[in-house]
Amino acid sequence: MGCWIDSYRNRFLTGYWPEPEVKELPALQKAILDFIQSKAGASGCFDVMCWRNNVVLFVESKWKGHDQLRDSQRRWLQAALDAGFSLSSFLIVEWIDA
Repeated sequence: MGCWIDSYRNRFLTGYWPEPEVKELPALQKAILDFIQSKAGASGCFDVMCWRNNVVLFVESKWKGHDQLRDSQRRWLQAALDAGFSLSSFLIVEWIDA
């Protein structure tokens, strides 16, 4: 399972076109996000959260040459690592214009 985390509108999406499909997160996944957020002290959550059983993956997408990790995302990542998540729970995808 997974969702796109729309931090600006505080919602979780599993679809976007033609209409956003807004979902509620399961309690455990919501608790994970809330816990990391409380430790980070600021926004900065990665774009996508996926999970299966006890495995969680956070994915951040960046546009090569136009986008980079923000300080708030670095703080969020550090808070998640400090909370016990392993580095293998995070993926940064860099995309290019074709």
